[in-house]
Amino acid sequence: MKKMQELENCTFKPVINTISERIINEKEKMIPAVGNNRFLRLFHDSKVRQAQQEIRSRQFHEECTFTPAITQYESKALEQADFNQRNQMFLEKQAKLDQIREIKQQEELFDPETGKPLFRPEVGRPPKSNS
Repeated sequence: MKKMQELENCTFKPVINTISERIINEKEKMIPAVGNNRFLRLFHDSKVRQAQQEIRSRQFHEECTFTPAITQYESKALEQADFNQRNQMFLEKQAKLDQIREIKQQEELFDPETGKPLFRPEVGRPPKSNS
């Protein structure tokens, strides 16, 4: 009773765009069982959206046919080796790399065509004395 009196005092009438009104009417026609209950209509709308999203997701995954070949980087020997063995393997590998670096560095000091040492200026030396 009180609510009816309050509603009679309200003069505000929202103006709805004709396009929006048409969309609402179409949605109501699509799901007549729900009727005017907004919450059931929203619930039904969310279920429809979820179904559409799942369909799009399946279509997307069907289009993506590429599957990369992923291999394990670590060998089984490393998994079974204890710390000392792994450390020894690491030190041996480092020694080989140091040898290769040293050889490359020595090769860079000589001209590959003539075999003579490259010119290396002395930088930061003290001035020569005249005596």
